[in-house]
Amino acid sequence: MTVNALAASKYVIMPMLPDIFSLQGIAKVYDVIEHVRLSCNPKLEIGGVLVNRYNRRSKLHKEVMGTAQLVSRKLSIPVFRTAIRNSPAISEAQSLQCDITEYNRRVAAIRDFKALTEELIERGIL
Repeated sequence: MTVNALAASKYVIMPMLPDIFSLQGIAKVYDVIEHVRLSCNPKLEIGGVLVNRYNRRSKLHKEVMGTAQLVSRKLSIPVFRTAIRNSPAISEAQSLQCDITEYNRRVAAIRDFKALTEELIERGIL
């Protein structure tokens, strides 16, 4: 993430994987965003934390999600209700350099991205 991109932005979506290192990164990214707010873009807002490659069957992912919500509450950062589910088809489509909707329309992650779009509109971010 570059400071220039943050300086020119209105909102930041903080993507994270459901793992321990990403949890630790939330506070570090928050510090960078606060620095940008104070130095050059006071209107910069954190739109939310977006959990990506989520597997709702994984105990670790559920625990990390709960901890992410606690950390986010302490920092006053919202966590999106929508989590993007893990799907090998997404990686396969990327490797083939094609759109996921062309590669496989039945991927659950497509519904997740649509739900995220609706949530962004609902929050006034889009």
